[in-house]
Amino acid sequence: MSLDLILITGTTGFVGVKVLALALNAGYRVRAPVRSQAGEEKLRSNKYIASLNANSRLETPVITDITVDGAYDEVVKGASSIIHIASPLVSGLKPEEFVPKLIEPARKGTTSMLYSALKSPTVKRVVITSSGIALLDWASFSQNETSQVVSSDSRTPFTTEYPDGEFQAYAASKVGALAITEQFIEKEKPHFDVISVMPTFVLGRNEYAEKPEDVLARTSRIAFGQILGDKNPHAMASTVCSIEDVAYIHFKAATDFNIPGNTGYLVTSDGPEGPTLSDALDIVKKQYPERVADGTLPCNGFMPTKRVLMDAEKTEKAFGITLRNYEQSVRDIADQYLELVDATKA
Repeated sequence: MSLDLILITGTTGFVGVKVLALALNAGYRVRAPVRSQAGEEKLRSNKYIASLNANSRLETPVITDITVDGAYDEVVKGASSIIHIASPLVSGLKPEEFVPKLIEPARKGTTSMLYSALKSPTVKRVVITSSGIALLDWASFSQNETSQVVSSDSRTPFTTEYPDGEFQAYAASKVGALAITEQFIEKEKPHFDVISVMPTFVLGRNEYAEKPEDVLARTSRIAFGQILGDKNPHAMASTVCSIEDVAYIHFKAATDFNIPGNTGYLVTSDGPEGPTLSDALDIVKKQYPERVADGTLPCNGFMPTKRVLMDAEKTEKAFGITLRNYEQSVRDIADQYLELVDATKA
C-alpha cells in the first residue's frame, strides 16, 4: 500500500474531512495544515477521523495566514500531490469588505499554493476546489431562466460589481480564483498538472455534525431544511451534488495520473436539468413514513426550484462513474439526522 505524501488543505471543513478520510483509508501519509491550534484539535478529535486509527500518518502543521507569499513553501516539500480545498467562506460582510476579505484572499490563497508547489520538484499534481458557480454569469445562475447548458469547459468573466450582495461576491471569488489558476498554467507551464474540481451545491453527511441541527450546516440545508419546516420564497438553482462524489473526485484526481490534467471537472447530479428540489419531501415521506408520522421529519416546508442547466458528462467519462442522484443525497442527510436525533434520546 502506498505511503506517498499528499498535502490536503481545508480538512476542518465539510468536504475536506471526507477527502482526508479517503486518503488515510488508502494508506497515504497526509499533511493537513490548519490555521490554528483549535483547528488541529478539531481535526484530531473528530470521531470519523479517529476511527481510522491513522494518527501516525497524519501531520497537522499550523499556517496562520495562507495568503502570504511562501505560506506553503515548507509544507509542500516531499508531497506527490496537493489537494487545495481551503478557501475563504465568510458571512456578514459589508459591501466594502467583499474585495479585501473575500475576493482577494480567494485569489491570493490559490496563487500562494501554486507558486509554493512550483518550488517543489516532487509535486506531480495539484487539485483545487473551484465551484460550478464559476462557470456561468450571475444573472443566469440566480435570476433568469436560460436554455444555456453549462459544462466543465464553460467560463464567465470576472466582475468587480456585486449589486446582489454577499453570495454574488462569493461567486465572483470563485470566478476569480479559477481565472487566476488558468493564467498560472499558461504563464508558468508548471512541471505538475492542475485540476479544478467544480462542485455545485454539496449535499450529504456532515462528519463534523454532533447535534441534529448540525446536518443543516452549509448547503445541505437547501435539500433538508424544507423537511424540518424551512419555507423559502426564493427559488434556488437545480444544481446539487453528493459530498461522496465530490470527495472521491478530489482524491481520484490527485492520485490517478491517468485522469487528464490541466482542466476542470464539473460535479452536478441528475443530468443537465438537475432535480426538482421539493422532491425531497416526497423522498422522505416514502422512505421514512413512521418518522414523518411521529413528527420527527415533519415535511412542512418548501423550496422552489430555478432550473439551471449543467452537464457533468465530461466528469463521469473521465472518472468512469455515474454521479449519485438527489434521492441518494437526501437519504444520506436524513439517515444522519435520525441517527443524531435517536442518540439524543438514548
